Amino acid sequence: MLVPIRFMLDQAKNDGYGFLRVVVSNLEETEAALAAAQEAQSPMALAVNEPEGQFPRYRSFESMIIGAAAKSQLPIGVQFDHTQNMTLILRAVRGGYNGIMIDAANRAFEENVALTNKVIDICRPLGISVEGEIGAITRTWDNPTEEEQHQLTEPDAAKEYVEQTGVDALAIAIGEVSGFSSGNIEFDRLEKINKAVGDKTHLCLHGVSFISDEEIRKCLAGGITYYGCATEFRYAFFSKLDEVRKANGPKMVDPTLLFTPARQAMTSAVVRKLELLGSAGNANKVLNAYFSKVQNEQ
Repeated sequence: MLVPIRFMLDQAKNDGYGFLRVVVSNLEETEAALAAAQEAQSPMALAVNEPEGQFPRYRSFESMIIGAAAKSQLPIGVQFDHTQNMTLILRAVRGGYNGIMIDAANRAFEENVALTNKVIDICRPLGISVEGEIGAITRTWDNPTEEEQHQLTEPDAAKEYVEQTGVDALAIAIGEVSGFSSGNIEFDRLEKINKAVGDKTHLCLHGVSFISDEEIRKCLAGGITYYGCATEFRYAFFSKLDEVRKANGPKMVDPTLLFTPARQAMTSAVVRKLELLGSAGNANKVLNAYFSKVQNEQ
C-alpha cells in the first residue's frame, strides 16, 4: 500500500536502517523491484525520472506504477524524481505520487529555496513528501566539466536551505557519481553536513550504484537515511538479457523467455541492496506503526 515517504524515512532513521528508492521506467523494472520488496519483506520507494513523465504514454505508465504500489501488501512510496518543471510536478501531484523531488540545485541559492517552498506549499497539505537538493550530484552520462564535478554540498548551505524550506529529505553531493562510477565519497563532509542539519531532515544519497558495501555501511553510520539507485539494477537486468540472447541467438525474440530471467536478475540485485541497508524484514513493523498512527489521529 502507499505509505507516506516521510513516515517511512522516520521509521528507518529510528530503527537504524537505510530506505531504498529504486528508479523504474517500465513494467519489467517495476515488477522486479516490487518482487524484491516482497521477497525481502522490506519497505521501499519507486522513483520515476523526468523523461518518463514527458513520454506520450505517461498516463498509462503512471497508472501502472501507482496502481501496483497501492495494491502491494507492503509499505511502498512512489516519488517523481529530479525535476524543476512545475507542469510535471503538478501532473505528478494530480496523478497520485506521494513524493516529489524538486531538483533546482543548478539555480542560485535564493531561487532554489523559493522554488522548493513553492512545491512544499502545494505538496505538504496533501501529505506528499518533498525532497530538495543542495550541491551538484555528478552524472557520468552528462560528461561533466571538472568544475561541475566539484560542486559539492557545503554544510552551512545545507543547514540554511533546510531551515528555510523544511524539506522532508535533502539530496547532498559528497563525491558520489550517478552511473557506472561510484566516485570518491568524502565522509568528513558527510559528518559535517549531518551535524549541521541535525534531525531536521533526512539526508539522501544518489549515485549508490556500485558503491562498495563498506562505503554504504559508512554512509548509513554517517547519517544517510535515503538511498536512490538505478544503474546497478538496470545493469543486472540488461546483462541477463544479453546473456540469454547470446546463448539463443538473434532469433530469440520471445518476451517471456527474455524478460523473465532479466527480471529475476534485477530482483536479486535489489534484494541484496535491501539486505545491505538493513531494511529487509521491516515491512510489517512499518505497516503496524502506520496503522497505529492513523488510528490515533481519528
